[in-house]
Amino acid sequence: MVIKLADADAVIARQKVVVRDMAWQAKLNSTETGWFEARMPLRFIEDEEVPEQLFAVVQWKKGDKAIPEQWTFGVIYQGERIIAYDIQPLGGHVNHKGKGRPHYQQPVDGVHVHTYSADGSGYAEPLNVPDNVEVIWAMFCKRAGIVRSDFIDPNSGQQELEI
Repeated sequence: MVIKLADADAVIARQKVVVRDMAWQAKLNSTETGWFEARMPLRFIEDEEVPEQLFAVVQWKKGDKAIPEQWTFGVIYQGERIIAYDIQPLGGHVNHKGKGRPHYQQPVDGVHVHTYSADGSGYAEPLNVPDNVEVIWAMFCKRAGIVRSDFIDPNSGQQELEI
């Protein structure tokens, strides 16, 4: 389902809080093994009710000697990823969305930000961030309008993961 760009922009612009802390679990329906996910409902700061189909999603894949660890941070609204940071140093894709935008039909590699376009989700631009996942999470939260959310690194031992 494609939502209107104005609706996606309005959701991002409103301040949001995470309703439930990060809780890591194996990513369901993943075509690649080794991914873990924390899915957290969001609510608008001025509302008491938690809207349906609005959450922050953090995904992580542990690295090894050949491939560095990978992260994605995103806001999902009505089934659409309306903003996301992909920290995948060896990965990339070609923009098939975002007609008229600077990187339309261009490849985008490595670390990049996804923003919503009139023709849906999937448009990305290169992103320059420090090499610190907690700092990147804070940067993402600020850009996505998330005002309060603790970061729980799955590498920290704060939570047991079946890896």
